[in-house]
Amino acid sequence: MRQMRRGEIDQNTGKLLLSKLKGKKLEEALELLGYFKWLYEALDTEEARNKKAEISKVKDFKGVVEVLSR
Repeated sequence: MRQMRRGEIDQNTGKLLLSKLKGKKLEEALELLGYFKWLYEALDTEEARNKKAEISKVKDFKGVVEVLSR
């Protein structure tokens, strides 16, 4: 599975994403894909790699946003 302008996501992540999309209404699926795309792109930066230890300790999406926005 490939994202535009980005490298491939691994097969297990692709399978997990597809399983989570299965059975969702179009609007829900698009919302989930939007979050996934944002996280994928936000975490694929040098700054995020430097904050890896800090990011790994957060427990929710809000925590990721807070760490990445500092």
